[in-house]
Amino acid sequence: MDKHERPYKCQEKLCEHLQGFTYSGGLIRHNKEVHLGTGKNEIFCTAQDCKRRTRPFTRKGNLQEHVRRVHSSTVSNQGLSTEEATSTLMDEVEQLKANNQRKTEHIERLERELEELKRTASRNE
Repeated sequence: MDKHERPYKCQEKLCEHLQGFTYSGGLIRHNKEVHLGTGKNEIFCTAQDCKRRTRPFTRKGNLQEHVRRVHSSTVSNQGLSTEEATSTLMDEVEQLKANNQRKTEHIERLERELEELKRTASRNE
């Protein structure tokens, strides 16, 4: 039933995800990635003529799916040399690694803040 009704709605005004989510985990992930993000978790496609070079992905998996669907034959279609293709792919890997590191640091900071809040709350009880 949830799959048809999408009962989990984002409460943020002007959010583009108006149709809602089929399960609570989707809404939680959406809030973390879209509304709690600081822009550091934005991942851009590195393909030269891709419109997603300026419109970011918020999840690495979404970028990977985009690359698989849209650019799976890009290297052969663009006539890139092996060196150019390798360089392009290595740039993309490095960008993904950097984004992953920023996400890890952000999560660690949030976990420290949460622990501090828990300590403060237990002292106040």
